[in-house]
Amino acid sequence: MAVVCLLAACTSGSDPAPSDSGATTPVGTSSASPNPGPSAAVEPVGPLTELWRTRGLTPVSQVAVVAGMPVTYVSAGRRLYLVGLDPKSGKETWRVEASVSLSTGRASVRSIKDQVLALVPAHPGAKDGKGAQATVALIDPTDGTVTTGPLAAVYHGLPRPCEDDKALICVETKAPKQPADVEDVVTVAHRVDPATLAVGPALPGDSAAYVQTMGLRGDGETRIIRSQGGQTLWTFDITTLAKDLNLGNGWSGEYYPATRTVVLTVTRLFGKKSVDLAGRGVVVALSVDTGAVLWKASDLSTMCGEHTVDETTTVVLACRSTGSITWGSFSGPFVFKGVRERVVGLDVRTGRVIWESPQVTHPNASTESFPELLTIRDLEDRGRLSVGASYKGAPPTRVLDPKDGTMRELAKGEAVWDLTYPTFDLFYPMPMPWNPAEPGNVGGRVLAVVHGNGSPAKVWPWYLPTRDVVDGVGFIAVDDAVVALRETT
Repeated sequence: MAVVCLLAACTSGSDPAPSDSGATTPVGTSSASPNPGPSAAVEPVGPLTELWRTRGLTPVSQVAVVAGMPVTYVSAGRRLYLVGLDPKSGKETWRVEASVSLSTGRASVRSIKDQVLALVPAHPGAKDGKGAQATVALIDPTDGTVTTGPLAAVYHGLPRPCEDDKALICVETKAPKQPADVEDVVTVAHRVDPATLAVGPALPGDSAAYVQTMGLRGDGETRIIRSQGGQTLWTFDITTLAKDLNLGNGWSGEYYPATRTVVLTVTRLFGKKSVDLAGRGVVVALSVDTGAVLWKASDLSTMCGEHTVDETTTVVLACRSTGSITWGSFSGPFVFKGVRERVVGLDVRTGRVIWESPQVTHPNASTESFPELLTIRDLEDRGRLSVGASYKGAPPTRVLDPKDGTMRELAKGEAVWDLTYPTFDLFYPMPMPWNPAEPGNVGGRVLAVVHGNGSPAKVWPWYLPTRDVVDGVGFIAVDDAVVALRETT
């Protein structure tokens, strides 16, 4: 998801919801009556069987299966490596030193045409600015053979298949003519030829938005532009939705390939010391081909968590809130008053409400950090999601099925997967203007096993949190190992 936001506008990326008032209002139509999701039956409990686990590895990404081989990023001795594992034994079969250059994104194993796609250091082991120079590379997942591109450069994003053309590779560098000491780096996207790994010229626009939302980018305070190949395809002015909207207050865009629809949330900044949650966001769906408004909603936000949108997704997850948050300064404290929230499932084609989750009520209380409200996160379990009703970092407390809105509380003693974001040090420093000697700490993603109260669990959850399997076996990165697990029927 491409997100541009300010602290007060985005509430750390959460916005959920209550009241039983009408939900979204598709343009030119009336809204449908929401269908509260029924309580789900208790999920079956069938413990996972552990087949093997690695020793001495420190994963900093989740495992991906590429051409039948489990591959993950690991850190060791202030260096970053990609490692291939034997799927039957967990034995390390190859190790290649990798790079994140100056990317601040989370480490994630990417592939194209059964090859691992990554950056490798142009100057392995360099402890100065040269350490950030890297080349785009393809790695054979069976034996670790590396093929590198011709251009060594400093990159601000990791290479990946382009969202608008999966046969091509996209990667980012810093925009030209930008001051060297700027804090908020503006980047530009490049196409990379998969055959030669040659990096093409810069594409227009902010690369994060460009790649993630089919060429969508903000232009000035109120215009959103879709461009491709240097050509502007269409322009959309957000003030046609509401006069007080401004992109500087925060916005996000998410592309739904199944319907060629882009769903945007634009947030409001309500004064300096309060946020009225009921009208904090406007959601609009646009045709990616024409920019035409398909539907809109003035009481919802999609900026309430992290979840996967793939080629089959037709349900938009949004959050509706009432109540307020007030504060004396941006350092807090932040006070809740009358905050009630729901998660809402919308038909991406029409914006009509398919289901609404049961209401969650927050106590009137204060917190020292800006609060995260309802937070939706992937469980990577056949599309299910976790919903936490507390502050940032809180464990999941409910399990939600986005297809029909069924939600259940975690059973007593039930274990679930939770996300953690480890960091690691690199030899070369990240050139941050506020601390030029600061090491490059880059978060990946691994999993932890917890109970609903956040305490560590000694039993495995009942489901595999990955669809990357080999002969029914899934491979999970935890903080100190990769574990092979088979789901019990």
